[in-house]
Amino acid sequence: MDTLRLLVLVVLPVLACTREPPPDPDDSQADPDADTDTVPPPTPRLLVTDLRNNGWFLGDATTGERLSAFDLATVEPEFCLPDYETTYCLVYRSIFRQALDGRPEVVFTYSRLDATDGSDAEIGDLYGLYLGVDAETQDIRWAFDQLDFSELDTYDRCPYQPDDPCTPADGLAPSAYRACTLRMPHDQQVLTESADGLELWVADTRNFRMLRLELDKASTCAVVREVISEHTHSDWDIYQSVNSFQRWDDDVGEHLLMSVKGSISWGAGVEQHGGDSHGKILMWRRPYGGDWAQVWEWPPESTDEPSFVNTPHGVDHLTGPDGREWVLFAHSLGLSERWGNGTGGTVGVIAIEDDIPSYVADLVPAGRVGFHWTRDVSALDDGTILVTDSGCMSGNDCEDAPGVWTLSLEGIEPASNGQDGVWTQDRSRLWLQEAAVIRGPFFEDGRILYSANPVD
Repeated sequence: MDTLRLLVLVVLPVLACTREPPPDPDDSQADPDADTDTVPPPTPRLLVTDLRNNGWFLGDATTGERLSAFDLATVEPEFCLPDYETTYCLVYRSIFRQALDGRPEVVFTYSRLDATDGSDAEIGDLYGLYLGVDAETQDIRWAFDQLDFSELDTYDRCPYQPDDPCTPADGLAPSAYRACTLRMPHDQQVLTESADGLELWVADTRNFRMLRLELDKASTCAVVREVISEHTHSDWDIYQSVNSFQRWDDDVGEHLLMSVKGSISWGAGVEQHGGDSHGKILMWRRPYGGDWAQVWEWPPESTDEPSFVNTPHGVDHLTGPDGREWVLFAHSLGLSERWGNGTGGTVGVIAIEDDIPSYVADLVPAGRVGFHWTRDVSALDDGTILVTDSGCMSGNDCEDAPGVWTLSLEGIEPASNGQDGVWTQDRSRLWLQEAAVIRGPFFEDGRILYSANPVD
């Protein structure tokens, strides 16, 4: 049986069957005196982030109706304004969770940008913040924007005040100052929570690193417990701008699946033909009792020619009942003719067996050439996938509408003519497959949608 059909017929239906089926009304064991009135099921919801529209909103997953919205202008009116030519805020992935006290909570990252000087390189530009907000009352429950590196003996990138490790040293150049802060953090995951604190991972995107943090909820300064970067791990050789990740534990250890948007074009990057928007999908693992190390990168490293995908973003990971792994990712500019620019996105699919990734296909919605600019993808329990199309990467002059799509994987055939998924200018190494549209596109009136995730 071909690989992707196995994904559809075996893996995803098993995931879909984890829910308890409703009782059969004709079941002879049913209580004849039971109340037959039924309460309608809750509206299936999505949490959608609008990158350039100051916040996130909850929407109906089946109709596309907007249910409620959060606006960062209520938090920082001096920065998060609709004047996108000067100062504005960029909002990245929002995640819905149930807090320890049972309250529904949305956690998300955003960055401030002062573009009045035409640059994002000044101290304070793209300064990152992290918030936990009550999903119903929209009250801020906790927040932080400072980092304390003083507990790390092996990481000396942040000179801080001797009496206050949460404050960078005086007189730092912008590049040194940025190493002490979050800069454009794109993704996050809360690992554990206690009454007083949180443990979490953050993709510190423009600092080219992953951070494991501990936060006292009463503080705005998180203590850095781990760093994964070129300065701490040799495997992190040419990677830039990690923008999406998933983390999980199993009987082997702790795992981090990541997408990196680009790679350096100097040092080791020269040998590997790296460059802006030359991206990779990475799997890292820390065995119990060991240290973090790269398990695989895809496309595989090459010194003969560029071996990358074009500006990848959101990733999702599945494990089937037979232990087979699958990875979906937003191939943001898979159909473009240029690195890092233009339009035309897909959803990439790769299969993992014995820690070896192999290419399956690049998916486009049936009846269309492709997406505009894919930013996020999630596999749903019913065997479908949720795809967020930003419309454009950024900017104020985007003419392509964003949207959230639900697609089927039925009938997808894996690559059979030698395609390996490596991006080239003629896209000849991509295997394009049409995926049937189940719903959408929804929320096309958004500005630049970043992510959409189901609300559990």
